[in-house]
Amino acid sequence: MNDGMKTESKLSFLEILSAMGLDLDNWHYIYTRDPTSEMNLIYVDEEERRTKTLHIPESFRSDSGYVLTALQYLSAYSNYAFDDDMKPMSNKNFIDITLKMLTEFIMADSFRFNGQIIGYKKVLDTLNSLIRENSLYDFILSFQYEWEKILREKTESSIRNKAAYMKVCLWDWLKRWKIEEYNQLVGLV
Repeated sequence: MNDGMKTESKLSFLEILSAMGLDLDNWHYIYTRDPTSEMNLIYVDEEERRTKTLHIPESFRSDSGYVLTALQYLSAYSNYAFDDDMKPMSNKNFIDITLKMLTEFIMADSFRFNGQIIGYKKVLDTLNSLIRENSLYDFILSFQYEWEKILREKTESSIRNKAAYMKVCLWDWLKRWKIEEYNQLVGLV
């Protein structure tokens, strides 16, 4: 599968966005100059970026930089990780870690979760479903809250490998966060 990507050289930022399904003709109409990186989009929030056609193509697995760029765009990284003065926000490190872990999920052929083998296609399907219907940034915030809750409930010594455990928790949360969100809303009624 090609997904419209060139293979002989690195893709530009706009070529990555185009391969994700962004209508560049519409982009040129809305913005006066072409962005060359995510940092050019600090004032473009996630709502302005999201469309039903955006997705992370399987072909991005050829370069983890493409995957990370896609995830940063989809989560409005520069808008939420930095303030207007380009200073890092308090949750930037958590966003970075989460996006890196999601990138690793996509780049791995498979990983084990609760005794099951999870392939990269399942990861891509899950993430693409999330980004078409929901906010990736909201997901990251909800995972940050969930992770902090997990750390409060467990003692430091009970987690042998915090990074590996966080990855397991991230995949688990990716699979169930909408259910938890719905349950919280129903509980308010």
